[in-house]
Amino acid sequence: MKNSSDRKPKIYLIVTLTVFTCVGVYFLFSRTLVDSRIIRPNIFIDGFIDPSEWIAKWLRNPTCKVPCWENITPGEINRDQTKLLLSSNPEVESVEERDVIPYGLMLFVKTYDGKHKGNVSIKFDNQNIAQEIELAVFGDNLYLHDMILVYGSPKKVLFYNQDYEYVTVDLLYPESGMIIELFLQNLNIEGEIPKAKIEKYGEILNIYLEAPGLKYFLDTSGIVDPSLSYEWKGYGVYP
Repeated sequence: MKNSSDRKPKIYLIVTLTVFTCVGVYFLFSRTLVDSRIIRPNIFIDGFIDPSEWIAKWLRNPTCKVPCWENITPGEINRDQTKLLLSSNPEVESVEERDVIPYGLMLFVKTYDGKHKGNVSIKFDNQNIAQEIELAVFGDNLYLHDMILVYGSPKKVLFYNQDYEYVTVDLLYPESGMIIELFLQNLNIEGEIPKAKIEKYGEILNIYLEAPGLKYFLDTSGIVDPSLSYEWKGYGVYP
């Protein structure tokens, strides 16, 4: 009969093999992650999850140029034409029409590309002309740096809808007709003027598309104090 000392070499051998196997699996998995990041599009931030497919497609290969979305251009198309385009789009899952105060009848669009769902809403004026397209992108892993790499820096930074701890911050692209919306922590909760830090890794809440000049947004956004508008100076604390 073998004693316990005879089993020790076998135990050490098993433990050693197990350790080397775990290390090998770890490095193989790590290499796979690194390789997948090497081939990802350069417009996306390294080290972060890629944007969901529907919003990545909009950035990489859009159907039309901003402020147009899926051939719908604010200021140039009416409600019936919009609904016709949406009905013929294979990636549109559903379209719902609802009366929303104070905007009136709006279209709420759900998209599905086979992997990810998207949410889009379209506002119209009292002449039934499309005025604004809202892409709800929060949760789709779209970061500010992704947008700036594609569309360049915004012209203005606008603070409004100030809460006690948070503030809505909109980055304006008046020439192209686009607004990027962020929801940031207010760093000056004791003062009258809100302060927030804009970072390249900040996740975007919404994107608004409308006619260049952004008149519709400025008229309907409920901005109380237009003086809380600043020139873009890069990432950092504003004002």
